[in-house]
Amino acid sequence: MTMSTEPRIYAACLAAYNAGRIHGVWIDCDGKSAEELAEEVAAMLASSPVPSAEEYAIHDREGFGGFDVGEFTALSDVAEVTSLLEEYGDIARAAATLALNDLDQVRALCEDKYLGTWSSLEEYAENLLEGQINLPSELACYFDFEAFGRDLELSGDISTVEGADGQLQVFDNH
Repeated sequence: MTMSTEPRIYAACLAAYNAGRIHGVWIDCDGKSAEELAEEVAAMLASSPVPSAEEYAIHDREGFGGFDVGEFTALSDVAEVTSLLEEYGDIARAAATLALNDLDQVRALCEDKYLGTWSSLEEYAENLLEGQINLPSELACYFDFEAFGRDLELSGDISTVEGADGQLQVFDNH
């Protein structure tokens, strides 16, 4: 069985779980509002083998990348995370690791602080300088772009997150 790359949650009935029974459903989250997710959870609870089941928990999740979707994460947060993933993809996944799941901060990083994807800090630093000063090619060979990129990160001017493909997502810290 392969894991889904699309965000989805496994919502489990807590009354059934506490009674030693497994009852739940996988819910695909793409394009769904919190209300639509709640409707699917309500339908699962209504079909519970335990009468009058009212509570659920998220017992599993797939496709959320760096986002921490836990047992009692609100469905409104699940819908917002899904929306961020739909809109920004890997950029949002990288931002989530920097913002520690603060959804407002993740959105700000994606919208205002994202500086691009680069193969290395050296490549980012070279591109940055090319856009700011006209460094003649006969002088550029003397400039240490690798050290400059490393200094930008170490000084806290930028943050980077390495993706599975080895590429760096770069974010401005100002």
